[in-house]
This record gives sequence, structure tokens and C-alpha cells, in this order.
Amino acid sequence: MDSLNQPNVSHAESADGPRHDIEGEVYAEQIKLLYGYAPLAYSVTLINGLILIFVQRTHVPIQVLVGWFACLTLVTAGRIFLVYAYDRVRPPTSEVRRWARWYCTGIGLAGIVWGSTAIFLFPVDSIGHQVVVAFVLAGMTAAGLLVLAARPEAALAFLLPALLPLSLRFFLQGSELHTAMATMTFLYLVGLLSIASKVNRLIRDTLSLRFDNRLLSEEVIKRRQAEDALRESEARLQRVLDGANDGFWDWNVTTGDILFSRNGIEMLGYRPDEISPHISSWQKLVHPDDQPLWQTALVAHFAGETPRYQAEYRLRAQAGDWRWLLVRGKVTARDAAGQPLWMAGTHTDVTDRRLIEEALYDTLVGVQRRADQMTALNHMSDLLLSCESRQEAYEIILRGARRLFDGCIGNLAMREDASSDLRVMASWGNTRLLPATFAPHDCWALRRGVPYELEDPAHSVPCRHFVHPPTRAYLCLPLIVRGEAIGLLYIGASESMAEEQFRESCTLAVTVGESIKLALSNLKLQEALREQATRDPLTGLFNRRYLDETLPRELYRRQRAGEPLVVAMLDLDHFKHFNDLYGHEAGDTVLRAVGGLLRRSLRASDLACRYGGEELTVVMSGSSLDDARTRLDALRQAVVHLHLPYRDGTLPAVTVSIGVASADAGETDPAALLSRADAALYRAKEQGRNRVEVAGANL
Repeated sequence: MDSLNQPNVSHAESADGPRHDIEGEVYAEQIKLLYGYAPLAYSVTLINGLILIFVQRTHVPIQVLVGWFACLTLVTAGRIFLVYAYDRVRPPTSEVRRWARWYCTGIGLAGIVWGSTAIFLFPVDSIGHQVVVAFVLAGMTAAGLLVLAARPEAALAFLLPALLPLSLRFFLQGSELHTAMATMTFLYLVGLLSIASKVNRLIRDTLSLRFDNRLLSEEVIKRRQAEDALRESEARLQRVLDGANDGFWDWNVTTGDILFSRNGIEMLGYRPDEISPHISSWQKLVHPDDQPLWQTALVAHFAGETPRYQAEYRLRAQAGDWRWLLVRGKVTARDAAGQPLWMAGTHTDVTDRRLIEEALYDTLVGVQRRADQMTALNHMSDLLLSCESRQEAYEIILRGARRLFDGCIGNLAMREDASSDLRVMASWGNTRLLPATFAPHDCWALRRGVPYELEDPAHSVPCRHFVHPPTRAYLCLPLIVRGEAIGLLYIGASESMAEEQFRESCTLAVTVGESIKLALSNLKLQEALREQATRDPLTGLFNRRYLDETLPRELYRRQRAGEPLVVAMLDLDHFKHFNDLYGHEAGDTVLRAVGGLLRRSLRASDLACRYGGEELTVVMSGSSLDDARTRLDALRQAVVHLHLPYRDGTLPAVTVSIGVASADAGETDPAALLSRADAALYRAKEQGRNRVEVAGANL
């Protein structure tokens, strides 16, 4: 009975024992990778900590900064000591798990320290410094991913405490921008964890493959030693090779004859009889761009410069596609002169792994690109919030759009009011497709009130606002605020732009459009409020408050420039009697007409204000007293000749009395200057009205 059972025991040990050993060795190798890569992060950790302290020093108390950096330094020192102890001990596989727990504890503490920046180094009143914290944490976690991906628990121990507090802190700020940043931070964390999982799986598979190959090599050696006849039996060897997932080959370097395993041929989709047993048939399948790669590696191995031959390159499969193969081999026999005679090896289909690596790289590039876009968008939004005029905002939008929509053709068109045409305010790209002005109904997006995107204008209905018919895809995005279309954001694909890149630009344009329309709407509202605060609604002239703010500045300015300055006080004659006789509505008509006459008659550098009631004030910068008196007298005559239709008739002519005063050299008191002009006005009233009187002189 014992003799019958013994083979089963041996078979179980041979099947399960090596696999268990491989798993333990793979785990030990992963921990070794963690400790081996750890020193790379220490200097980066401390440097980033110092950079963060330097940037935040104006918004965070120095005691907090010093305390936080002390914690970071203490944790880093502990991790350095742990790596030093590991390098000295070189623990066996049986003790590796204990060292893994210590490592995860250290990296977890580091994650907590970095995560605490969202609590202690997070200035509530500065979005820019908040973005700095997010940027540093993003950089630390992205860099840490490369070091910690060997074990998922290590990546989890660092990423969760490092990024979750930041996402929560952004969310607790309450604004839409912070909520968006919190969501992006959380998605970024999820993306990093997903990438870490994929990279860990790739590392684990690679290590398993390496140990599997080692076991396979040991098994082949044992079989060769046990059975010399196996080498002579090509059929038996072929059956063994056909059972493996990898392809095997044995190459007579002298003659060029090569023997492929059946699986090695079939993994490319060929039948064994479709590839001749000669090295030239294999070389013809190699991708032209990869020919130098495998040849260089082979020449180096033949020369003894490398212990093994290894190269990854593409081969054309039977279906016509290209498959990535990892080809490894070694010279097994040399002649007396050291020239290779025989070489054997394996090739593995690693197409799936390469696709994963390319997808991972594209993902990282995309994450970095989107992070750069969000940084540029946040910077543009911050600048827009500080703009004082729409013209200033258009310049900021132009600069930001050139960076955000690199490779695109774009225009920003705005309308001043609900009835006006749109005017192009900003253009970027190497071609301008929109005219300077166009009607809103020429754009399908403005007609429908929703974005209008065309992938192929030649087979669709394009908008009518183009200088030349579009030939590439484009997007028209209406800028709508409170149901009113205030403008249009146009994004067009350039000749060299890929479809996927344009789709990303369209998605980004929606976010940019939201930021632009809110900023411009706020600026328009601010300008309207500013206009209401400084303009008299009846006459359209500036009000007295504006005069009180502006006249002192004009006095100081003309004193520095050495220019003359004249102030005139105007008063409509017998205006109270006019109001009593014809009514206040008629009086308002007169004031409105006189205000319009002033705006048309004065220079751009002159200032006309309604001082109060029927009394008006004119400030003439750079005008001599004689010139001002001549122009004001012409204005007086123009008032007399005003033709004022009213209801079913015409209002009688009105006259105006004007008092003029010139600022003395060095005079900076506006009250004194106005008082002299007012005195001259009263003298004009006393001397018969409808005349111009100069302070200190007689006409």
C-alpha cells in the first residue's frame, strides 16, 4: 500500500510545492522592489516639502509649517532607517511579510503627513495656494505610484490618506469650483489606484513568468541529465514544446536551419507548413522598423557582450496584423574560436501587455494634459475675476484660449445688446473663418440655443457666418446667460488635428464657455452699475458725484502737465417759470436736448456734468480761457436755436447763462474754482442772462 501511494505524494509535491514557492518568491521580490525603490523618494519628499513650505509661508503660520515639516522629516528618517535595516538583514522569504507590514506602516504615515497638508497647509482665502497644495499632492502621489505599484497594499496605504483629505477639504469649501476640484481629486485618486492595480498585475505577471522560466529551465536540465535519449528524440521534444504556452526554437547558426515548436508558429496564426524551417523565413516577418533592434541585440550576444539574447519586436501575423513577441535565447554551443554554432530560446506573445502599457501611458499623458488644462483654465478664470473692463477680459481670454485650444482655430464673438449683431472680439489659430460682424440668425447654435457641432460640413448643413465654407469639423457654442445669448464661442479643427483631439477640445470648450460667459456677464453688469452710479439718467451727462471725484484729479494732472484748465457753470434761464408754465415733462425734454447738445459739441477730453436741477458744469482740460469762452458762446447760441418738438407743437426757445473761470497756477482746490465760475454765472444773470461771463473780466 505504501509503495502504491508514494508516487501520488511525489506528484502532489512536484505540482503544488514549486507553485507555492514561486508565489512566495514573487511576493518577496515585490517587497524587495519596494525597499529598492524607496530611497528614490526620500529626497523628492523633502524637496517637495520645502517647496510647499516656501510657497505657503505667506498664508500659513510659520509654527505650523515648521511642525509639519518636522513630522515629515521624522517619518522620512524612520523610513530611511527601515530601508537600512532591510539591506543589512536581507530577510529570507519566510520573514518577508513582517517587513512588508513595517514598510506599509511607514508609507502610511508618510501618506498621513502629506494628507495633513489639506488641513494645516490649506489657506481658505487663497485659491491659488490651494491649487499649489493640490498640485504638490498630485505630483507626490503620481511619483509615488511608480515606487509603490509593486504591492497594492503599499499604494493603498499611501494614496488614500494623501488624497482623500484634500478631496474632502475641497468639497467642504462649498463653491462650485471647489466641488469640481474635489470631484477631480477623487477621480484622480481612483485613477491612480486603478493604474496601480494594473501595474502591480503586470509586475506580478512578469515576476511569475521569470520564476516560471527558471523552473522550466531547471526542469529541462534535470530531464536532460536524467534521459540523454530525450535530446535525440525530436518527436518527443516537439510534444513537450507543443504543450507550453511559449514558442520554442532551436537554431543551427552555421546552416541557418531552425526548428520551431508548433505553438511558436501557431501563435502567429500560421500552419507549420507555411513557414520554412530557415532563419530567413522568420526575418522576413519582422516589422521593418524593428529590424535594427533585434539585429543589434543578436550581434551583442554573439560577441559575448550579453549573457542572454533578449528583444521585443513585431512580427506580421497570418491575418496581416502585427504581434509583439518577447524573444529570448542563448548560444548553447560555440566552436574553438568562440563563434556560435547553436542557439536556442523562446518567444512569447506580449501583445496584450504592450497594449496595456500603451493604454497606461496614454492615460497618464491624458491625465497630465487635463491637469495642465485645468491649471490654465483656473489661471484664466482667476484673471477674469480681476478684470475691470470687457476689453481687458477679451485679451485674457485670447491668451488663455491659445494655450487651452492649441492646434484649433477659434473665435469669440460677442453682442453689446439683445438687438445688435455679433462682433468678433478674439481670434486664435492660423486661419480666421468668421467675419468681423455677423447676424445671430446666421448661426444654428444661436438660433436653437444649444451647441451645434458638425463632423463633416461637406455632408451637413453648416452655419452661414463663415468667410469661406468650412471643410473641417467645428463646434459653435452659444454663450447664454439668464436666457439671453450674449455671445458665441467657435472652435474649429485644423488640418493636422486628429478627431479624438478635437473631441477633447469640444468637451473642454463647454467648460471654458461657462467660465467665459459668467465672467463677461459679471463685467457687463459691473459696467452698467458703474454707468448708473456716474451718469445722470435724464441728460446722459455725468452726475455731480463723478464731478467731485474727477475735478480734483484733473487739477493735479494739469498742474503736472503745465496745461490750462477752464470750468464753466451753465444755468437755463427762467427754467422754473418754464416748468410751471409747460410742465415738468416739457422741462425734462429741454434738459435732455441740452444734454445731448453738450455731448455732441464738446471734445472727448472735456467733461460735462449735471450739477443740479437746471445747472450744468463743463470742465475743459487743455483749453485757454479765450478758446473756452469762444466755444461756450457758440454753445450758448446753439441752445437758443434748439428746435424742440413737443406733443402736437414745438416748445419755445430757451436761453442759457454761462459763468467761466480759469484755474490759477498751482490751484488744486476744486471748490474755490467752482465758486469763481458760479460767481461769474450770477453776474451773467444780473447783466441780462443769455450771455457768457468770465470770472474777473467783463465781456
